[in-house]
Amino acid sequence: MADFFQAPTIRAMAHRLDAERSATTEGSPTEGSPAEGTAGAGPEAAGPVGAGQGDDDAGVEEEFPPTAMQRRLWRRHHANPRPAVYNVSHRITIEGELDPEALRRALDRLVRRHAGLRMLMTEGDPDPGARILSARPVELPVADLAGAGEEEVRRWCDEVVRPPFDLRRPWLFRFRLARTGARSWVLVVVLHHIVCDGWSLGLLWADLSALYTAEVTGDESALPEPGTPYPRYADWHRARAGRPEHGRLVEWWRDRLAGAPLRLALPYDRPRPARLSGRGDLVRVAVPGELAGSVEAAARAVGATPPVVLTAAFATWMARLCGQDDLVLQVSSANRTERDHERTVGLIGDSVPLRVRPLAEASFAALCRELGRALFEVADHPLPISEILDLVLPEQRVHAFTNVLFTVVTVPPPALDLPGLTAAVESVPVTGTARTELYVALVPAGDSYEALFEYSTDLFDRSTVATWAQDFLTFLGALTAEPESPSPLLNVPPLPERPTAP
Repeated sequence: MADFFQAPTIRAMAHRLDAERSATTEGSPTEGSPAEGTAGAGPEAAGPVGAGQGDDDAGVEEEFPPTAMQRRLWRRHHANPRPAVYNVSHRITIEGELDPEALRRALDRLVRRHAGLRMLMTEGDPDPGARILSARPVELPVADLAGAGEEEVRRWCDEVVRPPFDLRRPWLFRFRLARTGARSWVLVVVLHHIVCDGWSLGLLWADLSALYTAEVTGDESALPEPGTPYPRYADWHRARAGRPEHGRLVEWWRDRLAGAPLRLALPYDRPRPARLSGRGDLVRVAVPGELAGSVEAAARAVGATPPVVLTAAFATWMARLCGQDDLVLQVSSANRTERDHERTVGLIGDSVPLRVRPLAEASFAALCRELGRALFEVADHPLPISEILDLVLPEQRVHAFTNVLFTVVTVPPPALDLPGLTAAVESVPVTGTARTELYVALVPAGDSYEALFEYSTDLFDRSTVATWAQDFLTFLGALTAEPESPSPLLNVPPLPERPTAP
């Protein structure tokens, strides 16, 4: 969780992560194969497949037990009636003289380079298995949308990103290209979350930039060195669980979570069904630049970082919204604790249950400092959340700490650097879905953030969540304006009256 502590501003976080990814080497070997080749070379040339479509004839390169994070996501994927919520999708709008075949070859090399992208899951009892398939030439279907309006292009993008993946069949990625004008293109990249995380996306964009550059210029010097193959990371992850200190970690978490409330008491607009349908919606709110500046100023004043301040503010706001002072938040962590894993593509990111008592502290500044200490302690006791729930709360693990998720994204916004082209990358969430009751993410946007409130429409009206989003920003402004105020709730405007449920 070092990303929570080491960068004092939004721009500094982006610069730090860019610097960590900038190490390059000439003639780098590929991950999982002795050398990179162009698509169509070698014995795999026969029978190319469309990325994301079934190819049950692909050979098995390796089988391995999946990580705890993958097992947990496997369960959540199959428990959600709308599993497409776990599709990680991006639209890249490209202007200029794109070479579609060079782009296809670059994507082909990207998939060959990173074994984790060629993974699928297998049924098991009680846990699934994982296997890496041999590389097959990647196809890049091209749609002709020349002359189409933006609405039609968006519909096409939605058709590409919406279908869910079958985790047991190849492939867990999908690439599609559309020509939208004489020199205009749209590329859509869809990956299942079980083969990537937010950190991995930055690696993939950097690699794709270097690979396309190599294809059109012949210059391979910008190609970064590949990271540890994901199966080797899984070996390391599994071996760590067998070390003597594992029992000590379990006991630490058992003590930490003793008596903790399992859920946050969100005020629903209507009764909660026994099982959520997976239907949801998204409210987006831009965080004003002035407010982002106030967050950074408060962070400097209290000796913390913006993610710590934002997490403390969200915890205090949730305590106010739910009427409970003892609460547990699931907070995302990049989880890249070893340098050998910094360039590994795959699901390494995890979440940690963070127990917070906002009103027990004398001031918001004191809460930020206490939260910073708590995050350091959590970082010193690394244990996958699935193991925490299995070993510490085995009888309640299905429902514990899952109804509210919170994250501050600390990786820089996605970007592609393609020679002779301009490329704008934007996230394309699958519409109409929700992974839980409420998921709040603060995503860097220039020198500020965008706040995303994803919510279950089984439980909440859009007007309710839109009111909450605005109230959170007002609340954040009040807390950061006077962080040393005697009480975290002192001088904070009251929560607006909630809409009446129909």
